Amino acid sequence: MELIKNNSGGLKLCLNGYMYTKKNTKKTSIRWECSQKRGLDCLGAVNTDIEVQTVLSSKDHNHEADFDKIEATKAVNVMKNGANISRGRPQQLVVDVLQPLPVEVRAAAGTTNAVKQRIRRQMNKLRPKDPASLQELDLSEDWKHTGEPYRHPFLLHDSGRDSENRILVFGTGQALRHLCASNKWYMDGTHPPTPGLFRQLYVIRAPLGNTAVTCVYALLPGKSQEIYEELFQSLDQKCEEMGLTPDSSIVVILYNEIKSKENANK
Repeated sequence: MELIKNNSGGLKLCLNGYMYTKKNTKKTSIRWECSQKRGLDCLGAVNTDIEVQTVLSSKDHNHEADFDKIEATKAVNVMKNGANISRGRPQQLVVDVLQPLPVEVRAAAGTTNAVKQRIRRQMNKLRPKDPASLQELDLSEDWKHTGEPYRHPFLLHDSGRDSENRILVFGTGQALRHLCASNKWYMDGTHPPTPGLFRQLYVIRAPLGNTAVTCVYALLPGKSQEIYEELFQSLDQKCEEMGLTPDSSIVVILYNEIKSKENANK
């Protein structure tokens, strides 16, 4: 006998390959009805004591037990909890949790796209309400750090609510150390994934082996020289606090943005 969470955050009872939804609670007992009551018109039910330790009475089901479905439901719950804690990508959660399970359990969980959609819905519930302006944007501590299990400071710079052109710069200490150790930087601004109140998501990348990794993410409200100068000055200040010295002798970027960096370093 085991209790697991349902889609709405309530509890389901798992017993002998069947899942039950709580129907009502009395002073000394709880009545549980088969979770397939609607889908299969099943009248299976059990009554347990109030602590859900002992079955007091039961009623037969009109379908076979499904242990794989129970394991699949538990796996989906683990992935949802992972989304709550780490804010990891749905695809990675599926690979980490669902892929190692037997094929019968994976099939009972549904298609990969359906599972990822359920994880995204869970993640959307955790997202704060979109502010109407950058002045209303309030970052809680959870959004200033990376997710679990390795929680690290992630917000490098916030120009503040009173700033006319508020910018947010994100990156970890490890990423900054890697960036400063590299003499070649790749910089670019991307637009499709940018939150509505910002003009672009600006990234700074550095080589790693045969590829490159993003070390800095900056949400910028425009493309003015003043904004780029604040971005690079904030990075210089953060590096100085960490005892790091940037050495970007080679920068791969658009000309007007290279010029902004040159001016900011003067």
